[in-house]
Formats: sequence, C-alpha cells, structure tokens
Amino acid sequence: LPLSDQVLDLKGINKALSSAQTREKALKIIQCATAQLIAIPVVVVVVVVIVVVFAVVVVVVVIFAVVVAVVVFVVAVVVVVVAVVVVGVFGCWLLLLFVVCCFCSCCAEVAANLGDWSF
Repeated sequence: LPLSDQVLDLKGINKALSSAQTREKALKIIQCATAQLIAIPVVVVVVVVIVVVFAVVVVVVVIFAVVVAVVVFVVAVVVVVVAVVVVGVFGCWLLLLFVVCCFCSCCAEVAANLGDWSF
C-alpha cells in the first residue's frame, strides 16, 4: 500500500478504536445509569416494605392493647356487678337482721324496764 493509503488506513483504525472506546465508555455509563435506576426503586421498595411492616406491627399492638383494655373493663364491670349483687342480697339480709336484732333488743329493754316497777 502507498504511504498515503497506510496513513488513511491508520486513521481509520484509530477512528475505529476511538469509536470502540467511546462505545465502551457509553456502555459503561449506560450500565451504571441502569444499575442506579434499578437500585433506586429497590431502595424505595425496601423502605416501603419496612414502613408497611412497622405500620402493621403498630396496628396489631394497638388492636391488642384495645382488646386487653376492653377485656379488663368487662371483667371490672362484671366484678362490680357481682359485688353489688352479693352485697345487695347479703346486705339486705344483714340490714334486716340488724333491724330485727335492734328491734328485739329494744323490745327486750323496754319489756325489762316495764317489768321493773321498783323506784
């Protein structure tokens, strides 16, 4: 090949190498951009999953707390109602017994006083 053709050929090879390097750089840039574009949604998905799991745990804990509070309230109401009924039933009998005893003791005292005529 004549010298001018060899120079042109070297220029073509150089241009081809340069375009190959440019293509390689472009591919690396595209790969990095693609990796970043994939990484961003992955991070977002991981954060969203963590937030959702945390929210579900909080909701479950709140529901558990409400259920426990309702159960404690119902048990307290039942205990108070049972206590009122028991005290009411036995209290009435005790009150009646107290009244009868007082009445009987008063009657006995009056009868004793009526029976004692010594001045």
